[in-house]
Amino acid sequence: MPTQAKSAFGTILKISGTAIPELTNLTDVGGSVTVVDVTAHDGTSGYGSKIPTFIDGGTVRATFNAVLGNAQQIALRTAMENRTSTPFVAQFPTVGNPTATFSAFVTRWRIPGAPVGGALILETELTVDGAVVWA
Repeated sequence: MPTQAKSAFGTILKISGTAIPELTNLTDVGGSVTVVDVTAHDGTSGYGSKIPTFIDGGTVRATFNAVLGNAQQIALRTAMENRTSTPFVAQFPTVGNPTATFSAFVTRWRIPGAPVGGALILETELTVDGAVVWA
């Protein structure tokens, strides 16, 4: 059977409805469930018990070729400086162009270096505020 793998080329990240240019990597879109231990002293099996509680959208990481005069890359920095929850959409290049829509606080906006023989990049982290909605 041939693989069903798809290329990630063409993935888009939007801020407030507008694509942010020069995206080179997008990671950790999704969520995880917090699990708490509810083991009681009167349990009879000797095994622990756990239950799921909150779902956490986590931290989405996005890396770009830095275009420091670009309005959307500036909007990322402005959202960080203003500490405002901002709408984002991640769109994936597979059948139907599925999307993950979420609000997030920009909790990292930095240029990690300016190597003489390398590209100027912008690293960001988006701390999800609420649900990640898949469509």
